[in-house]
Amino acid sequence: MSDLAVAYHWQPSEIEALDWQEFLAFRRDLPRVLKALGQLP
Repeated sequence: MSDLAVAYHWQPSEIEALDWQEFLAFRRDLPRVLKALGQLP
């Protein structure tokens, strides 16, 4: 992620915010994904 910061000149706070939103989206979608894969009853 530090390479992206250098390439796009992002502020660390912006990167942390982006990662947090992606993390929340991942957590929100995880049960549906696992169920689709048959790993969840």
